[in-house]
Amino acid sequence: MSSCCRYSFKNLFQNSICLLTPGDGFGDFEEGFMVEWGKQLVIGTNFFTDPMGNVMNFEFENDLISKGIFRVPYVFEEFYELEDLHYICTLFCGDRYFRIRIFDTSWTEIEYPGLGNSYIAEEDLVWSRFLSSFRVKLGPTELFSIEGMEIDYNINAAYCSGNANVGSDLAECAADYSLVKCLSDYDVRSSSLYLNASFGGSALSRSKKKYILSNGNGNSWECSIRWAARSKSECYLGLGWKRFVSENNLCVGDSIKVEVQKDDDQTIIITKV
Repeated sequence: MSSCCRYSFKNLFQNSICLLTPGDGFGDFEEGFMVEWGKQLVIGTNFFTDPMGNVMNFEFENDLISKGIFRVPYVFEEFYELEDLHYICTLFCGDRYFRIRIFDTSWTEIEYPGLGNSYIAEEDLVWSRFLSSFRVKLGPTELFSIEGMEIDYNINAAYCSGNANVGSDLAECAADYSLVKCLSDYDVRSSSLYLNASFGGSALSRSKKKYILSNGNGNSWECSIRWAARSKSECYLGLGWKRFVSENNLCVGDSIKVEVQKDDDQTIIITKV
């Protein structure tokens, strides 16, 4: 059978569905997909295109992809505003190219940001055939205006005190109950803030889903916390972080201290340093 015949929407193993946990940072292909197509996958940059023509770059690493696992860039969750569990449905089109559609856990498709001059509408590989290859019931297709929106794929670096190690977490020498972060462009613009395993594992409780953020001046903001599924200690500040940034005038390049007092495990204190 020729390769052009094998890349067909009639081949169900050409498709794969994974459940994406926000903040986890990883996705995986189904076993059947890997058996049929694993050897065809290309190490390095692969391109995932949504129905509106937005293209996201995923890096396939040899040691991970051999197990059917790939990294999901953090900008992916921010761009599509994925705050909860979502199904990521992919269709392998050969070489480095994939089609992608995203659904919530009720199988309602998300609204994709618009992008002008999309080439997808001109292709013969129509999306109705992509949808029919997944055995799910979908609602009517939404219409989007062409807004000419462009993705900024780069997470711009910021410099703290002349140090180029942007966004790195520096543990305090005294204890793991505090850390210092230099805010990157992504930290300021996104709706979540990554907290490393050393701090999360020591200062925070995995059983808690919400904390109170304090700026040290008596003001407080309620904030959710998300724990990475593949790590016992890594976590992210979620809903509430973006408001905290705005109302405290935090900017790219600011250094902040994140700490928890031993006698108050409900509050996370965040101050500029």
